[in-house]
Amino acid sequence: MPNSEIPAIRASALKLLTMRQHTERELEKKLSRKGYSTPSVLAVIKQLKQQGYVDDESFAARYAEQKRRNAKSGKKLLIRQLYAKGVSREIIHQTVELGITEEEEFILAKEAAEKKIGQWQSASPDTTQFLRKASGYLKRKGFSDSIIIKVLNLMIQSDNWADSVSDDFPS
Repeated sequence: MPNSEIPAIRASALKLLTMRQHTERELEKKLSRKGYSTPSVLAVIKQLKQQGYVDDESFAARYAEQKRRNAKSGKKLLIRQLYAKGVSREIIHQTVELGITEEEEFILAKEAAEKKIGQWQSASPDTTQFLRKASGYLKRKGFSDSIIIKVLNLMIQSDNWADSVSDDFPS
């Protein structure tokens, strides 16, 4: 392991971490692309992890919360995105599958649909086409079929859905 490149790797890693939090895998990829040797990169990441600068659990929790709050993403999309960022299945399971209840996911899906309802209604006055657009959108946002069905049923049952929806979770 060339010890001479350790300070440069550490400096590069810390620079990346000042911009935003990274997973171990993201950091490894970015540092390796800069031409540093893999053993040295892994040694620096291990050191940064021990010092608390790199923490996949913390990353996953913050990422999932940010995506739920801002992008109104469902569990399936969050799982795919975290997995792509190199977060382990155990951490993903703990963060997403155990951390988001079905009721929370329903509320997120309802809020995501509320943002688009006017656009869908003006583009598709036909109910079948409207529901197809709503369903496809919620599917792309990562919501499960059961949640999508509950949201669509709520839309069908309400004449003025966007204005009259309460936070009641349908059973």
